Amino acid sequence: MNKGSVSRTVAAAATAGSLLWAGCNGTVSNDESAPAQVRQPMRKNPSDLPRLATGRFHSLALKPDGRVWAWGLNTDRQLGDGTNTNSAQPVAVQGLPTGTFVTVAAGLYHSMALHGDGSLWAWGRNDWGQLGSTVGNGPMQVVFPTLNNQTVKVAAMDAGAGFSVALDTDGRVWAWGTNGDCQLGNGGVAGSAVPAQVTKDDSQPLTGVVAIAAGLHSVLAVREDGTVWAWGDNTNGLLGIGDGVNTDRCRAVSIPLALGGSTAVPVDVAMGSDHSLLLLSDTTLMAWGNNSYGQLGTGSYPDGSPSPASAATAIPVPNFTGVTQISAGVGQSLAVVSQPNVSQRKWFAWGFHNYGQLCSGSGGGYSMSMSKVPVTASVVVDMRYVGAGEYFSIGMAADGSLWSCGDDGYGVLGYNPWANYTQTLAQVPSFP
Repeated sequence: MNKGSVSRTVAAAATAGSLLWAGCNGTVSNDESAPAQVRQPMRKNPSDLPRLATGRFHSLALKPDGRVWAWGLNTDRQLGDGTNTNSAQPVAVQGLPTGTFVTVAAGLYHSMALHGDGSLWAWGRNDWGQLGSTVGNGPMQVVFPTLNNQTVKVAAMDAGAGFSVALDTDGRVWAWGTNGDCQLGNGGVAGSAVPAQVTKDDSQPLTGVVAIAAGLHSVLAVREDGTVWAWGDNTNGLLGIGDGVNTDRCRAVSIPLALGGSTAVPVDVAMGSDHSLLLLSDTTLMAWGNNSYGQLGTGSYPDGSPSPASAATAIPVPNFTGVTQISAGVGQSLAVVSQPNVSQRKWFAWGFHNYGQLCSGSGGGYSMSMSKVPVTASVVVDMRYVGAGEYFSIGMAADGSLWSCGDDGYGVLGYNPWANYTQTLAQVPSFP
C-alpha cells in the first residue's frame, strides 16, 4: 500500500504501500507564475527500486539475489508459499518465474512483484479482480506484459485495498480491481479485473507520469512536468485538492502546491490510510490529510499555535531536510534521512505510536502515545528503505538486513516466536 524504470526512471518506496520517485535533472523556470518545466527520466538502475513493501498485516522483501520473500498474515495466500498458514518468519514465495525481481508491493490482502523483464506478477486475495484476472484467491497471476494485444512493460506499481495500479515504461498509468471510491481513475465506471488507463479530468489519458503511490482507496501521481495528480477517495482531504474535502474524484485532477517561491519540484509521493506525503527535490517534505496523531509532522508552529487537526492542501513539514525515501501507514509516517558528514542514513518516524511503531525505544504499550515531530529510531542502522504498515513498521538496511517494530499480530514483525509488540527497532533473524 507504502509507500516507489526503464526509458524514464521510477524508483519506489513501499508502504502500506510502495512509493515511487524519479530524479530531477532539468531546470525550473524562475518565473513563479509559469508552470515548472522539468524533465525527470525514470531510473533504469534496479537498485533504485524499493526492495521492501508493507501491507495491512503482511510484508514482502527481496533478498540480494532478487528472490521474493514474505511473512505475516496468509489467510488469502498473500504470502505465496503454497499454504494459507500465517508465518512469523520470512518464507520464499513459490510459483514465480526464474530471474531477478526488482521490486515488490503489498496491498491490504494481496501482493505483487515486478520482474526485471517488465512483467508484473500478483497473488493473494482476488475478490475484486485486483490480481488482474477473474480466478479465485491465491494462484500466481501474470498481469502484464500483454494487454489488448500490445506489449506493456511495467516500471513501477503499488497496491491498495482491493485494487492495483501500475506505471508503464511509456509513462502511462493503469489500474484494476474495485472502483467503489473511484480509485481506478476511469470516470467512475464499475470495477474491473482488466487493467484500464487512468484518465484526467478532461477525459484524456494521464501521461508523462514518473511516480505513483496508492493508499487504501486513492492514488497519487507525479508527472515529468513537476505537477502532482490525485484521484479516488478524498476523506480528510487525502487528495490534497483543497475543495470538497470528502468528495471522491473519479478522474485524475492536478493538486495545488504552494512552494513559497522555491524552485524545488516534486519527486516522490506516499499515501497512508488517511494522510499523504510529498518529497521535494530539495529533500524537504510536504504533507496533507488527517493529523489527529501528528502524522503530518508539523508539531507546533513558531508562534505557539497548535498544529491543525487536518489539512486539505499540502503544508510543509518544518525543520526537516535530507529526506531520501518516505512511507505512510495508518497514522504514522516514516522517512530515511541522509545528513551531512554522516555516513549512515537514519530512520525517522512521527505520528501514532500506540504499539511502538515509531521504533523510538519508549512509549507505545497500547496507549495513545504519539509524536507530532520526526524522531529517530532507538537503534542506529544505515537504513535504505522504510515501510509503514497498519500498526507496525519495517526497515531494510544497506546490507539487506530487515528491522522492525510495533504490533506483531500474525507475526508481521518477522520474529519467531511472535513478539507481541515492541517499541524498539530490532533485527529480523536470518534475513538475508
